[in-house]
Amino acid sequence: MKSYLLVWKDQQVKFSIRDPFSVNFFATYFRSGKLYESQLLQYIDQALPEDGIFVDVGANIGYFTCLIAKLRSRTGVIAFEMGQQNFSILEKKRSIK
Repeated sequence: MKSYLLVWKDQQVKFSIRDPFSVNFFATYFRSGKLYESQLLQYIDQALPEDGIFVDVGANIGYFTCLIAKLRSRTGVIAFEMGQQNFSILEKKRSIK
């Protein structure tokens, strides 16, 4: 398992990835100190009301789900994922604070 400390808006989030695809895909960004889809993350942050609800359809392993849930404490988060392996990863991450 690989864990990375992500920094967004002066806040830190520990993000762990286990499956080989995600390790290879996300590690490229995280090793270089970059966030994946940083422009989209910035747009979501600006457009989503603080007390709004973020719906992540096709949440994969929960990258956006986890970041929004951790960094926007008053924002509700709902994640949908059809892939059983990814859904299992999401279920494990939902208990992490």
